[in-house]
Amino acid sequence: MPDFIPEPDGNFSVWVSQFASQAADWYAKQGVDNPLSVDCLRYLQAWQEAYALHVAAQAAARGATQSKDEARADLEACVRPLAAMLQTDPAMTNAQREVLGVTVRRAGGGRSPAPATAPLVHVNAAERLTHTLRVTDEATPTRTRRPKGTIGAEVRLQLLAPGETFPDDPLKMHYVTIATDGTATTKFTSEHAGKTAAYVLRWIGAKGVPGPWGPVVLATVAA
Repeated sequence: MPDFIPEPDGNFSVWVSQFASQAADWYAKQGVDNPLSVDCLRYLQAWQEAYALHVAAQAAARGATQSKDEARADLEACVRPLAAMLQTDPAMTNAQREVLGVTVRRAGGGRSPAPATAPLVHVNAAERLTHTLRVTDEATPTRTRRPKGTIGAEVRLQLLAPGETFPDDPLKMHYVTIATDGTATTKFTSEHAGKTAAYVLRWIGAKGVPGPWGPVVLATVAA
């Protein structure tokens, strides 16, 4: 014969609350003082308090787990393209890469092919002290989807005063970000208002191998 007491805590809590209360009421109407019924009411109160704390702790744990998972996903999305850049930066030695804890690619290690195409960038400079970049591929200029086998577009920036020209080597320009979803935003301070921002981008392959640089695009920083 199955047990009359429900197994799941939620069902048990509903059932036992009704049982203990109804049993106490019945004995009271009979004029009988049953110590066991009184004890059940006392234990019921302790159970209800403990169960409420348990439910709250479970909800908090689920919320904390979700926050932790989201924070890790954001961090990994930042770390992976940065590691890919450092793996291919000619200024970094393998010894320095080992200190960072990133994969060191030995000679003849079979790197994946470099991206064959270059990214194009459209800069929306209408907002004050802000540039919004829309990145496409030269082979599919109407779509923001990055080419297959790439992790995103490396964005380099150089602010130019009137009459100043941008560096001949894009690697001398300031690194901004890896645009992984076809967009990027650059924020400036008031001292940059009126200056010209020069942008140049290149695709980064899945194993950190860079492709060719795209054309330089100029945009004014709106005051």
